[in-house]
Amino acid sequence: MNPLDQTSSALPREVDFGREICGDLGAAESREWLVTNGVGDYAFGTVAGHHTRCYHGLLVAALDPPAGRVLLLAKLDESARYASQQFELATNRWADGTVSPEGYRNIERFRLEGATPVWTFALGDALLEPLFPAAKGIRLLGISLSSLATNAAEQRGKPDPPP
Repeated sequence: MNPLDQTSSALPREVDFGREICGDLGAAESREWLVTNGVGDYAFGTVAGHHTRCYHGLLVAALDPPAGRVLLLAKLDESARYASQQFELATNRWADGTVSPEGYRNIERFRLEGATPVWTFALGDALLEPLFPAAKGIRLLGISLSSLATNAAEQRGKPDPPP
């Protein structure tokens, strides 16, 4: 196989996983995604949303390229309230192996839309999509929320400091 021949690439052309992968922690944490902004910065993580490597993060900036990368935003621990219920969106695996919160259980779908990882969370009869689009050519990470339900959900998140 010629590594320069894009038609024979072993990498998937499309990344799109449903609940059968996303709702299974072992399967979701073993699948990783990576997006870059073209100037040396990147976002890298797992479909489950928790970190399994020290270089996972939502914004890892190349402040002194090529080697001087700095983790600026590790992740967000989000939760959402809908129909008087609290739903965890974040997932963390702690040093003793405990998984808490278990937001991966609410992931209906994960996909990449260009340089944007998109998680779709099922909150009862509602769907919620937090987006983290990377801007091409500049160091900027957007954070937005799309409610795909008739009744809007209230989302609360707090950034985690780098490890």
